[in-house]
Order: sequence, then C-alpha cells, then structure tokens
Amino acid sequence: MWCSEWNICWVMHENPRKVFLAWDKACSNNKSKMWVLAFYVITWSIWLFCNEIVFNGKQWEMGQLFDLIKLRLALWGKARWPKISGKMEDLFRCPSLVSLPQQGRVRRQHVERVAPQDGWIKFNVNGEAQGNLGPVVIGGIMRDKDGCIPFKFSRALGIRDLSIAKILAIKEAFQIFVGLMENHVKLWVENDSLNVVS
Repeated sequence: MWCSEWNICWVMHENPRKVFLAWDKACSNNKSKMWVLAFYVITWSIWLFCNEIVFNGKQWEMGQLFDLIKLRLALWGKARWPKISGKMEDLFRCPSLVSLPQQGRVRRQHVERVAPQDGWIKFNVNGEAQGNLGPVVIGGIMRDKDGCIPFKFSRALGIRDLSIAKILAIKEAFQIFVGLMENHVKLWVENDSLNVVS
C-alpha cells in the first residue's frame, strides 16, 4: 500500500537491518529524503498503534494506520524542512509528489586539533542555540598535553542569542580553569566562532 504511493515495487526482508539498508536505496531522486523519513514515521506509527492494541484494546484498522502515517510524515516533513513546497494538505494527500528545496552541499573546513604544549591546558568549548535566538546549550572539554580529559561540562541555559551562548561557553571554561588549576598552568581556549574569538 505504501510503496504503491511512491511507485516502488518492494519485497520486505525478514532482517530489519537489511530492510533499512534497502529502504535507503529504493528511492534515489530529489524526493528520497522524504522517503527515508517515511521509514522512521512508519516504524514509529506501527509501534504506537501496536501499543494501543495491546494495552488499550484498540482494533486493527489498516486504513486508519495508513492515514496516521501520512499525517505524521506531513508534520515531520514540514518540521524538518520548513521551506518545503506545498501545503500541509498536499503533503498528507500525496507525499510522493513533494519536492524539497535544492540545497548546495556545504563544505566544512577540516580543522586539525593540536594538543597543548607542556605547561598548558586546552579547553575546546562551544555554545549552540536552536535558531539565532532559542534554547541554548554550552559545553567544553579540557585536555592536557597527553590528551587526557581532566574535566568536561555541558548544560542548558534557557533562551539566549547564539553569540551569547558561545561567549558563555568561554566564560564557563575560564571559571572552571580558575577553580581547578594551579598558577603555573596557562589556558588555551579553542572555539569555532570567529565573531566571538576576535
């Protein structure tokens, strides 16, 4: 029923790992991201539906389950790709016709991590926010010259600006360093934000 929605012929394998690997390769056009997302939606929906049957005595209704899967796929797709073309109703009615916005590949610059010299402690820190202004988390890892990790931290800070999150991560590293280290050790802080560091 689901594969006919996408014009794909499918034979289900008994091994779940092989099912997932085959599922991932079954649709290779620009709609493949929605197809891959559908695997998780279907799995989650069947699991929830089976729990309803076992624990609440619900009757098996294939049509209802199919509609729940399509609705969840539309909701999750719209949440994952906000700029997705089409309305929510279109996503629900025919998810296979949805086209996702084309995105160029972002090339990440490879950064070599360098161990600190003798007499130094290095703190790799970062702060992240959901969006430019959103829920913020900060974290850091302290390393010595041998690569040992004497301390690490992570915590949530509520709603903040992304740049503030990165600054607060550096501040936290300084406070931990002052509380833990002796006077003769120097601190090296590494962060991925040029705006914060400069």
